[in-house]
Formats: sequence, structure tokens, C-alpha cells
Amino acid sequence: MVNMKKIFVQSMTVALLSLSSQVIANTLKAIDYQSLPGNGVLLTFEHAEQVSQPSSFVTTSPGSIVIDLPDTQNATTESKTDVGLGFVDNVTAVQGKSRTRAIIKLLAARPYQVTTNKNNVVVTISGEASETAPVESIAVAEPTSITNIDFRRTETGAGRLEISLSSNEYAASIRKRNGGLTVNMAGVQIPEGWLKEFEVTDFATPVSLITTAETKNGSQFVISGAAFEPVTYQQEKQYIIEFKPAAVEEKQAKGEMKFEGEKLTLNFQDIEVRAVLQMLADFTNSNLVVSDSVKGGITLRLKDVPWDQALDIILRSKGLSMRRQDSVMFIAPSEEIAAREQQELEAELKKQTLEPIESELISVSYAKAATLSGLLKNKENKLMSERGNVTVDERTNTLLIQDTRKKIDEIRALVEKLDIPVRQVLIESRIVIATNDFARDLGVRLGASAPLRAGDQIINFSGNSASNTLSGEPGTVGNDDLLVNLGAANLSGGVANVVLGQLGSHLLRLELSAMQQEGRGEVVSSPRLLTSNQTKASIEQGLEVPYQSSAENGGTTVSFKEAKLKLEVTPQITPDDRVMMDLIISKDSLGAAVTGVSERPIDSRELKTTVLVKNGETVVLGGVFEKEESRSQGRIPFFGDLPYVGFMFKNEYIVDETNELLIFITPKILSDTVAFR
Repeated sequence: MVNMKKIFVQSMTVALLSLSSQVIANTLKAIDYQSLPGNGVLLTFEHAEQVSQPSSFVTTSPGSIVIDLPDTQNATTESKTDVGLGFVDNVTAVQGKSRTRAIIKLLAARPYQVTTNKNNVVVTISGEASETAPVESIAVAEPTSITNIDFRRTETGAGRLEISLSSNEYAASIRKRNGGLTVNMAGVQIPEGWLKEFEVTDFATPVSLITTAETKNGSQFVISGAAFEPVTYQQEKQYIIEFKPAAVEEKQAKGEMKFEGEKLTLNFQDIEVRAVLQMLADFTNSNLVVSDSVKGGITLRLKDVPWDQALDIILRSKGLSMRRQDSVMFIAPSEEIAAREQQELEAELKKQTLEPIESELISVSYAKAATLSGLLKNKENKLMSERGNVTVDERTNTLLIQDTRKKIDEIRALVEKLDIPVRQVLIESRIVIATNDFARDLGVRLGASAPLRAGDQIINFSGNSASNTLSGEPGTVGNDDLLVNLGAANLSGGVANVVLGQLGSHLLRLELSAMQQEGRGEVVSSPRLLTSNQTKASIEQGLEVPYQSSAENGGTTVSFKEAKLKLEVTPQITPDDRVMMDLIISKDSLGAAVTGVSERPIDSRELKTTVLVKNGETVVLGGVFEKEESRSQGRIPFFGDLPYVGFMFKNEYIVDETNELLIFITPKILSDTVAFR
């Protein structure tokens, strides 16, 4: 029985070895290179056994030639070979499950030729440019068909085209034409139901139209729309193209990184993840450590993408994460990294519980120690450890810190940043109240009197109805015996008294009166104050006006109302030495007396605003302009409309008043050597 088991194990070992030799029948031993005339380069890939014709294709931006060596394992000592001849920079060899891919990095696109010579694959790269660039191509063994086509909009506003295929054995080439993009998929069959135009304008992406067609070699996709930058990659049986707006720079969006690495092209089918990561490390000349738990293969196609974006795609597709320490990148499954970081945090917490407590005094020069103490004791900030404590000595403005040495050093560094002198701002303001008034009053007084006899009685008739009395004797004509009384209200302006004439006992008297008054006034208030940055300050001056009011017991009480000039400001100095100010300016004064009221009212003027002003500049915050114009006229009907003499039966009053309020503000940032006097 034992012998039978032994024979079975031996037979299985031989079978596996035989199968392995069938899958990987050849070995890449070395890569040699030599220069040719005219900046040409000859590359020789030496194998252990005779080789067949390999497939190849080229990429642009950056330019490279990709050689696929089927059924070949990589036995070279280094995966990257520096050439530095002609237009060839280096050669990178990466092994997959059943093949080895050689990537020849070029400094510029050049024609090439691939031939075989027994055990060698020879690549000849010309040193002269060709008008016709080689077309990207790769041999496909079995036909592949399209199973689904899907288009969607990403969170960043880019378009995403997903082409699902029946297998991962296919080749795709991309070309930009006439502002659009053409994707040729060799050996891929497209069903008749997918041969049509897809209108995708409603998705609000750079892509507007996708047209599918059938070609001799496979299928074709023609994408048109606004300017965009395509990014292609492959995930198992899905070929994905993302279209990002070309006019907009890639910005760090929500959950999205900003990629700025050198661009490369990757095209692998079922390659080991560790091999791809090793190739990226060689491409960027970076130090890389990969966890032993990173396993499995990946199929991807990335064309002209930054290397850090390619790394991010690989990590996300395989559930991996990366942590960088100095110049070393560590890659492991996300769960493993999370567990390791949790262990490190727990170890750090245990260390803090065992670390001895020290005491140290920290002197505070400009800030208040009590204020800093409240900041350190804040539980939300967690600036101190669980065993830490802080005490304030208000007399010396000193903090007494009790904590671990690490926390004390952190607190000291924080206090040094916060304990700095606060800059000061001088706020100068000017409040101007200008008044301008004009008044004119024109009037006429016309008097006449005459005695009339009516039977046995004498009637004295005059313009003053109060003197129209019956008497036995003729009355006398006085100044009040007026027929027309439309004189000026205020006779301080001037009076012209004219006696037109007297005939017997009849008297005619005319009196012209006029008043004109002009006045100008200006009240200027200029409060100013000095305050620290982001500190509210106010200054006020005025009086309190008493007011009497009735009490419940029937008596009177006296209350006072303020009539003040007040300036309240909170300045904030910006990094460019400008001043942002929150202002409240009020100007109260006693108003004109009101008829029937013993107390005078209060005229209130107030302004609230937030303004940004350059240092030393004056700005007009605002103002109130009031203008009052009035014209009134009194006349005697009919007589006032008579030509030439109508003025004797009129009175005209004109008033023109103007009030204007202007507020000026000037902030000045003071240096440490400037004093306010």
C-alpha cells in the first residue's frame, strides 16, 4: 500500500512537471543591446530554447514598444535594463502566468522591426523618424464577443464607457481623430443589436455621441463630443474608458486624488499583482515593500495614465492600501493595514499610561495664561493626555503643566505659536452734518376807509372788519383799517409803507413787506480709538435728556434718554495688511421743539456695516441726503389774478432746506514702535 502511494505521488509529480513544461516551455535568459549606425539600436532577447515569432505593439505619450513573449518565464537578474543608446532609454521585463512582457521605453517614436533567430528575439529600432508610425496590434487566438455596453456619469463629471466582453482575450487600440476618439477592438465581434448610435448628451459629460460599427478585424467605437482626455484600463472582462474634460485641470475632489506622475501604458492579461507592483517600482525607481498576503492576478489595460493613478486603480481593484514612510512604500490588504495601525495606536496608548509624569513651568508673555489653560483643558481638543493637568498662576501669568514629556513638548510648541504680540489698529472717523436753508416771504397790506351816512347814522367802512362799527361820528382811519391783509409773517426782513393818496375823508394806504432768510451750518464729530486686532472697542460722548411722564399714583416721574455720539468697531487684520472692520456708528442730537410738547425730540442717526479697507486709506461709509422744497401762495380770488395790480392781493412763501450726513473712516495698522497720543 505504501509503495502504491509512493508510485502515485511520483506519477503525479511527473505529470505536473510535464504540464508546467507545456505551459512555460521557454526561459528568457538575458537582454543584450548594441548601437547601430544612425542612432539605431539592436536589442537581443536571449532564450534557452528556440523561439517563435512574438506579438508586439507600440504606445505613445510616453513612446514605448511592447513585446509579448508567449510561454516564457523571466530568468534575468534584473527586471529593468538601462540602455541609454539612440532613442532607447531602458527595457523592463515583467513575467505573467504564461508569458513575459518586455517594455522598451523610447525617448521618441521610432520605426522598429521584430525578427527571430533560433533562440533569440531581435528588435531593430531605427534612429530616423518615419512618416508612418507603427500601428498598435496584438494577435488574438480566439474571437471574443461584446455582451453589454454601458455609459454613465461619474461623481467628478467625467464620462465612463464600460464594454463587457465574453473573455479577456482581445486587443484594443485608440486613436484621436478630428477632436474625437476611435477605439478598434481586434478579434471582437459585436452583435447586430449593438450596431447603432448612442446619444449620451443628457448625461452632461464631455461625450455627446457614441457610434458602433463592425470592421474586417473586429469592432469599432467612434466617440465624439467636447474636448476630453481619455483614460483606458481593463478589469477582467470589462474594457473601461473614462473621458475627463480637457479644459479643466484635475483638482482634488471629494474622495479623489490628484495624479501628477509620469504617464505610462500597461496592458496585461492575468498577470500577478506583485509583478505589476514591482514593475511600477522599477518605473519610478521607488523603494517598495509588499506584504506576503498580497496575492492573485489582475488583467488591466491602462493607456497614457500617470503612474500614481495606475497604482491607485490597482490598489482599489484588489482591496489594497498603501502607506508611505519617508521614501519607502508599503502595500498590503486594507484590513491588514487597518489592524496594524490599530495595534500601533494601542501600543502608543499603553506607552502613555506607563510613561512617567513630569512638571514644567511655561511663561506666557503676551496672551493670558487663563485663556490658554481653557484651551488646553478642552476635552474636544484632547491636547493633554488622560493623566495630564494644567494650573494657572495669574500673578506671574505662568502655566504649570503636568504630563508626559512628549505632551509637554507639544504644549510648549503650541504656546510659542499662540503667545505672540497682537497687532494694534488706530480707527479714525469723521461724522459731518451739513445744513443749508433758504426762506423768502413776500406780502402786501392794503388799507382803505371812508365814512358813509345812512339816514341819521354814520357808518365807518374800512378794511379791518373789527373796526366796522356804527357810530354817530365818522371814524378815523388807522393802521389796522386794512382792506387787504396779506403781509409777511416775519417783518424782520423789511417793510415798505406807502400812502397812495387821500381825497377828503377817503384814505388809500399800501404796505409792502418782505422777508428773506439764508443759513448754513456744519457739525463735525471726529471720534477715534486704538484697539487690538480682533478686539471690540467703543467710544461714546453725549448727554441724557430728561422726560416727564405720568405715574400710576397720579404724580409725575422723570426718565432720561441718551443722546450720544458713539463709535464701536471690531477690526481684523488680513494677511495682506488690510483691515476688515465691523462698525456701529451713531450720532444723536436734540431736535427742534414741537408745539404743545415741552420736551424736545432726539434726532437719531446710526450706521451698521462691515467693510474691508486698505491700511491708511479713507473710505466713505455712507450718508443721508435730505432736501425739502416748498412753495405756498395766498391770494384773494379774482383780484389776485388781475394784471398789473394782482400782486397787491397776493402773499408768497418759499422754503428750501438741505441736510446731509457723511461718515468717513480711516484705519491705520500701528507698528510696535508707534505710540498713540
